[in-house]
Amino acid sequence: MRQSSKPLDFDESYYESMRDAVERLIAKGMSPEEAIDAAAEVSGEVLNGMGPSVAATLIRTSPRMLREHRIRAGRFERHLQRYWGKALDLFYSILVCAEEAGREFDERNSPATREAGDDVFEVLTGLHARAIRTAGEVYALLTQGFPLGALARCRTLHELAVTAVVIAEFGRMPEYPDLAQRFISHRVIARVADAEVYQTNAAALGEDPFSEEQMNAWRSEREALISQYGTDFKKDYGWAIPLFGFAPNFRQLEERAGLDHLRGYYRWASHEVHSGSRGWSLNTFERVDGSLYRLTGRTIEGFTEPGTMAITSLVQTMTFLLTSGNDEALSPRDLVGCTAVKLLAERCDEAFLAAETEVAEWIERRDARGSGRFSGPALRVAGKARARVERIASGLPRPRLW
Repeated sequence: MRQSSKPLDFDESYYESMRDAVERLIAKGMSPEEAIDAAAEVSGEVLNGMGPSVAATLIRTSPRMLREHRIRAGRFERHLQRYWGKALDLFYSILVCAEEAGREFDERNSPATREAGDDVFEVLTGLHARAIRTAGEVYALLTQGFPLGALARCRTLHELAVTAVVIAEFGRMPEYPDLAQRFISHRVIARVADAEVYQTNAAALGEDPFSEEQMNAWRSEREALISQYGTDFKKDYGWAIPLFGFAPNFRQLEERAGLDHLRGYYRWASHEVHSGSRGWSLNTFERVDGSLYRLTGRTIEGFTEPGTMAITSLVQTMTFLLTSGNDEALSPRDLVGCTAVKLLAERCDEAFLAAETEVAEWIERRDARGSGRFSGPALRVAGKARARVERIASGLPRPRLW
């Protein structure tokens, strides 16, 4: 074996051993091909046998590793709270207000609305519930230092807000009397599509497929709806055909909701959902010395956009729920609640912007200590962030009564 002053890593040691084994076998009279095949067979058995041993070692040493990582996580979270704590506390306060307002609205109105078969009420309360849960997921990701994961959930929040605005604005118009019912019925279309994909893969997954009787019942329900509403009802947004005369795409729904100015942010969030090359490139960042790195874990940067995007969508969904009834059914308490939460949202935006400035300045100081440079772009970074937040918040639709 060759001598080296530097210790070999596992792969280098393995290949060195393979070469030595092949040389010994050739020395014993084997042809090079026979020696390589024999050494490969033995080494394969050795490698397979090492797996359980390595797994046992990992299990044995994992408690120490977990303790070390929990200590690091605790330090990171305290550091995160130092800068983003105020903004995140306001975020959570808005989340609680939205949940309580939605629950009180539902308890106050559900007996009468359900007796009357108010489909608009049913759709909006369901969308609001999902928006609260999704905003809670954004909060959890932000408090743990995963703003890009939070950005991905903002995509869903935006879709919920768009749908809520469309249903609230048009669902009570006499021209579209069954819009909300179409939305509710459209779940049958999606259920059959999901079930057919499941049926295709059930055996490979080791799962029991649905019975043919069940599948036929669901298909019959789907066909009845297509017969009632037309062939295009089976398309993704077929429930919205009355608004357009055709099955729209999501962008057209955005335009009808008056939220199409957020399309760029929606696309940005979508890159965190999908595996395309744009999302791949957006996960590459540059240090002050010009070197590049790929983010694999937590970060203290980039909280402003997901934080403000999530709050914007949540407040929109809540507002259109609380103001979705007839004028005589509107509650002054709900109107005051909407105004109060809107003001809280503005304070939350300001807190995110202030925190972004502080974080940018801290990063400048940190990098300056390491590189000897201090270029001072923190205020420019904050200025760009303020412009982004204003673009998110401006031009949002308001209920007509406002």
